[in-house]
Amino acid sequence: MEFFVNGASRRNGQSGTIGAAAAVLKDLDSPFSSSFSSWVTSEPLDDSIYPATHQRAELQAIIIALKWALQKYNVLPPRPNMEVTIWSDSKYAISCVSEWVHGWVRSGWKTAKGNDVVNRDLIEEADNLESQAKHFGDVTYLYISRQHNEKAATACTLLLSRIAAGMIYHVSEQDDTPGQDAVSSGTTNHGVEPEV
Repeated sequence: MEFFVNGASRRNGQSGTIGAAAAVLKDLDSPFSSSFSSWVTSEPLDDSIYPATHQRAELQAIIIALKWALQKYNVLPPRPNMEVTIWSDSKYAISCVSEWVHGWVRSGWKTAKGNDVVNRDLIEEADNLESQAKHFGDVTYLYISRQHNEKAATACTLLLSRIAAGMIYHVSEQDDTPGQDAVSSGTTNHGVEPEV
């Protein structure tokens, strides 16, 4: 499974901020291009505890992809080896979940300067989901330039516009079933995913 993820916020971390995260699942039967066939799921950030920021949105996008991969794997017969690739244009998010998390766990979630790790809740959630996924195969995180991450960026922009227009409200609990049409709970699905 190959995902392209993106997160965005408006008024980054300030009062009245809004944020969104999106994951695009690539149809592996189509060639890589900006017009590849895909399925998209996106959701607003839960800002009930922490204000929405670009970094939180980027991490949430990775979480969406990992949840979606696990959900899809659980319905696949006969459960082949799971290979997940997550492309992100956020070097911060990729580094958090693929490199820095291991040192933070060893240090009791403290930075090299002794401060608490920012966005620990999301990093821990991503790490737990990755551990589940790695039980069935492998997860790889790769950097992609913003210009090649158009579908995920567009999904975030559209959702942010809908939130700003009052069409979708932030929710305190996110829907845990990526890929499902759940606009009333604050998530959106663009396109119809084929049955697996």
